[in-house]
Amino acid sequence: MSKIFAANWKMYLNEEESIDFISKMSSNKDLFADKKVMIFPSHTALSSVKNALQNMPNIKVGMQDCDMN
Repeated sequence: MSKIFAANWKMYLNEEESIDFISKMSSNKDLFADKKVMIFPSHTALSSVKNALQNMPNIKVGMQDCDMN
């Protein structure tokens, strides 16, 4: 059974903060190299985060539910 590390940061990080977070992850990418990682940034940062993760293909990006009910 493989383990997955998943992080959903809701709207806690704006686009700039999200990119800074990814930059910090990238500087430690060996730590994540053999792990299954999924992140769910806020929808406003989704595209930028996905672009910033191009050198870390093992980290998958998803989108959280945006239901306003």
